[in-house]
Amino acid sequence: MALTDHLNPAQAEGVDNLKGPVLILAGAGSGKTRVLTYRIAHLIESGSAFPGEIMAVTFTNKAAKEMRERVAKLLGSQGMPLDEIWITTFHSAGAKILRQYGYRIGIQPGFSIFDDSDQQSLIKECMHRLEISDKVLSPKSVMYRINQLKNDAIDPRDFQPGHSFIDTKIAPLLRAYEEGLRANNAVDFGDLLFKTYKLFLEDPSLCDLFQDRYPYLLVDEYQDTNPVQYKFLRLLTKKYRNLCVVGDEDQSIYRWRGADIRNILDFEKDFPDAKVIKLEENYRSTAHIIRAASKVISHNRQRKEKTLFTSNEDGAQVEVHFLDSDFDESRWVGRAIKDQLDKGFNLNDISIFYRTHAQSRLFEDVLSYERLNYKIFGGLKFYDRAEIKDALAYLRLLVNPKDDISLYRIINVPTRGIGKTTIEALKKFASDEKVGGLEAIGIISRSDTESSLPPAARKKLLVFLEIYAKLQSKVPEYSPQEFYAYMLDEIGYLKALELENSVESVARLENLKELSSAINDYETRAKEPSLSGFLEEVALITDVDRAQDGDSYITL
Repeated sequence: MALTDHLNPAQAEGVDNLKGPVLILAGAGSGKTRVLTYRIAHLIESGSAFPGEIMAVTFTNKAAKEMRERVAKLLGSQGMPLDEIWITTFHSAGAKILRQYGYRIGIQPGFSIFDDSDQQSLIKECMHRLEISDKVLSPKSVMYRINQLKNDAIDPRDFQPGHSFIDTKIAPLLRAYEEGLRANNAVDFGDLLFKTYKLFLEDPSLCDLFQDRYPYLLVDEYQDTNPVQYKFLRLLTKKYRNLCVVGDEDQSIYRWRGADIRNILDFEKDFPDAKVIKLEENYRSTAHIIRAASKVISHNRQRKEKTLFTSNEDGAQVEVHFLDSDFDESRWVGRAIKDQLDKGFNLNDISIFYRTHAQSRLFEDVLSYERLNYKIFGGLKFYDRAEIKDALAYLRLLVNPKDDISLYRIINVPTRGIGKTTIEALKKFASDEKVGGLEAIGIISRSDTESSLPPAARKKLLVFLEIYAKLQSKVPEYSPQEFYAYMLDEIGYLKALELENSVESVARLENLKELSSAINDYETRAKEPSLSGFLEEVALITDVDRAQDGDSYITL
């Protein structure tokens, strides 16, 4: 039986057209993942490509994992080397390429990946050094500008200020920030794609190597790509032009992350010979839902014409309820959820969408009162909690000794008497000597070094340096999970929380235990587990990826 026998005519067309540029406009619930996975299987089964010649890119680790599992199910029985197919996220691809080839543009393999809070810490450091008040510029707004520039494939160092007061302040700050990243041997999230694109642009021979290595490229959720992702894809597919993108401009919701809907709308301008295939049959929703959604979305001005239809039953009508207050609204939602559960629905079948984080509180109150399990996506994340960031900062510093952001976060965690005055003096000394923080501590701790730090402060810094050196010497002796347990014991973090003996400290201990489970999970999946591998996985994880398949909860 042929692979396409399991597909409808439009899906089969998307699977069969293997050469040249292909745009698959996939309406909601029309089986786009099915088409992508069958297309990969067909490329291999037909002999058009070896597994190692295919790259498929999506936006979340969860989507990549699902795609891999589906392809394995389709082809696994044939003994194919499926591990060679590169099914990945954009940012994971960038991280992997930079780890291997980033040295060509000055990025060393052990680099740290800075998250939002790390970025803001570095921005604040630069603002302090340049004597820019946070009343003039907020670190968050600077971070937004940096991310925006990199999403648009513009180097922040090339930023050309206008005549506004803010622009004249931000230009030197952007340059200082980029220099700070380099000094810390770090990249931010935007760099994972921007610097990979820059690497290919500046090293045509490397770009040529990747073009030959992956002549077949598939892209999921193309409507959510931003300018740098678009340019990265254009570079990779320039030679063979076997680019298949799947997306739906009606589902483009990430403009605030830099997504540019023109990428999908203008695909045929970029590739005049592109084959355009529309998947219009919806398998997921009832007919009433399809008709209502289609009527609403038809008012969008920027869209390609397509008409969703379904063979499913009409189902329940769409309901609109007007209530007097947000309090009444939350109570109504609580009752509606209870009604659905009484009818046999599961918690996983239910979600609540709202416009701002502040609106979640009333819904949380209702769900807690009703003893209904729920999870918030977009709120405070597990890896953003202080104790988790502390533990990860220790691990990051051990992998990348130049990571001063991590150093200054944990130099006095748990408390070891290294106060703010000592830290500021250390930073100044490191800046004056043009060395990193750890190297500065090594110099200061020598008795013959002139420094403004008193002997007691020097001694405390030396104690920290000795702890660091001991930890670093033990890294090769343990697995990542074993080392994590050894590290927490050695630095006295667990003991400090146990002595505190508060409700909060107990919760923090539980979170640190959960991090140990996360490291264990990583070890069971990774071929060659390492601290750097775990840290990279954590840096690239998304909210969607954090959802546990076995959990039952309402999604907020």
